[in-house]
Amino acid sequence: MDRKEAAGKLRLYFPDLIPGSCRATQELQWKEIRNDWLEGGLKGGPGQNYTLVHACAEYGHERLLRNLLELGAPINKQDPAYNVPLARAVIGHENGIKVPASISRILLENKARVGYAVVTEGVYAFQKPRSSGALRLYQWPRNKEWPWPETADLRYQKAREQGYDGYSG
Repeated sequence: MDRKEAAGKLRLYFPDLIPGSCRATQELQWKEIRNDWLEGGLKGGPGQNYTLVHACAEYGHERLLRNLLELGAPINKQDPAYNVPLARAVIGHENGIKVPASISRILLENKARVGYAVVTEGVYAFQKPRSSGALRLYQWPRNKEWPWPETADLRYQKAREQGYDGYSG
């Protein structure tokens, strides 16, 4: 199957990937996932698009997230609002989605960068800049508690490994 045909069938392959709480959000996310796939397949294109990895992180799909990362899907790609998948997981949690701690663990253990910011809030189609300003993932507890206490130490460790030496949580 060629890339164009596969891009057209992604929604059929993963019908439960994006919950139906907001139709506009669903449609926008699927459009960007298809565009990204068309631009570069699993690895995505050069542009900023919401990807399958973003969706897995935001909506808590652990098994698919692991599979995508094992196959080489990019872990730090930014969506059009500059959010990386780990930031989308935080946003999903804030929007009441039960994103399990395993999602943050998988992302952190697979080299998710903690220097990126959580830039937006709200449902994807209607997202707006954060009212408290963009917080970098390694800075999170300074203003608000990290959503997954189980992975806070791992996040601190990654912050130090990634050059945020002065960070102590």
